[in-house]
Amino acid sequence: MLIIDNNSNDGTFSYIKNYLNLERISYINTNKNLGGAGGFQYGIKIALEKKYDYLWLMDDDSIPLKDSLLKLIDFAEKNPNYGFLCSRVIWKDGSLCKMNIPRTGLTTLLNTSDVDNKVPVLMGTFVSFFVSKKSY
Repeated sequence: MLIIDNNSNDGTFSYIKNYLNLERISYINTNKNLGGAGGFQYGIKIALEKKYDYLWLMDDDSIPLKDSLLKLIDFAEKNPNYGFLCSRVIWKDGSLCKMNIPRTGLTTLLNTSDVDNKVPVLMGTFVSFFVSKKSY
């Protein structure tokens, strides 16, 4: 796991420092805020160089559920013919985050009850964007 800290000042390092002694976790601070796109580009470049199997991009204010990554990997391994995966995005109160509803090409909108439904989408946002190395 590669964690890119885009020079945050919110205590991120203090929060994750106890996990950094694990071999499978790498932490890099950019030492300068590169902006959202710059931080993503920086992390993607390093992940490509290190030949990671998957990229899971998310904004700094995303709070994934504990099993989110496992569900994405499980789906990816069982369904290898995908371009990218994205998550259903909800607010803390459980309501659907409408600005992050993926475009589906369907004539109906996805709802909060669609938690376990998997539907093809045309685009996703960087709140939770998951891609396999076979796709890049």
